[in-house]
Amino acid sequence: MGDTGRGLPTYCRCGTRVIRLTSKTITNPGRLFHKCPYGDENNRHHLFKWTDESMVEEIEDMKQKFDEIERASSTFEKGL
Repeated sequence: MGDTGRGLPTYCRCGTRVIRLTSKTITNPGRLFHKCPYGDENNRHHLFKWTDESMVEEIEDMKQKFDEIERASSTFEKGL
């Protein structure tokens, strides 16, 4: 995840490396998430993000980059 906050997170805003855990709640059983080890329900200053949502962002961003490369390649080929 870059500076945009999209994609799979690796670090919290506080600089601590995030961890991936599995939800054991009734509403989200088995759902993976990333969180800062120092964060909790009462402290929203630390990162919490659902992994499935992060994956969708990663795929969207990769597709956008792929499309940009494809356009650049097409432009380059036309110039040859």
